[in-house]
Order: sequence, then C-alpha cells, then structure tokens
Amino acid sequence: MMNYLTDLKDDKNNMLHMAGILIEESTRVNQIPGTVLQMQRELQWFKEIERIVHPKAKETTNKDGFTPRQMFTKNHKNMMERGEKWMKDTTSSCTVVGALIVTIMFVVAFAIPGGNNQNTGFPIF
Repeated sequence: MMNYLTDLKDDKNNMLHMAGILIEESTRVNQIPGTVLQMQRELQWFKEIERIVHPKAKETTNKDGFTPRQMFTKNHKNMMERGEKWMKDTTSSCTVVGALIVTIMFVVAFAIPGGNNQNTGFPIF
C-alpha cells in the first residue's frame, strides 16, 4: 500500500517532485519566522519525503525534464537568495558589535584600578 501511494504521479511529477514545489502563500511556511528557518523546514520536508519514496523516484524526470532535486533547487532559488542576504546582513551586524566589545575589553584590560592621581599623574593603588 505504501509503495502505491508514493508511486502516484500528477503530470509526471512524483511525490518527491511535489515536495520540491514551493507554494509562496503556504501558511505552513509563512508561520516560520525568517527565510533561513523557512528554507531549513522546506529542506527537512523534502528529505523526509525522499526517505519514504522508492530510490528510483529520486532520479525520475518530470515532463519538463527535471529530477526532484533540480525541481527543489529551481523553486527555492529566491528563498535561498533572500536567506543568503539575511545571513550576510546578520553577520556584518554581529561583526560591528563584536568589534565594539573587543575595543571596550581592550581598554578595560589596560585600565589601572583606582585611576591616576590628578596632581602627580602616578597610579593610585
């Protein structure tokens, strides 16, 4: 019974091809915050379907000549680009914050406890 369900085809698309199709207005994907996490969820879904279909289904082409993996890559290209941009923006923000923290830690590491005497300029211990 399981093989029959996973072998069903719609317009030469098998179950794995269908998992590779991205529906932008899908509530399942839109409930997940952030493009990177959405992409992760889509990839997890694809891999789960890949696990249950017949191994031949992974290499089967549809009417347009795409394998399921090619279909997934083609349909998720925009999501991947948005995720890439988000990751670069986040990385540069973290780099700025990291540089500020390192600067402050450098100053603190060389600061003398108690400071300097204003009259003599020597450290107060």
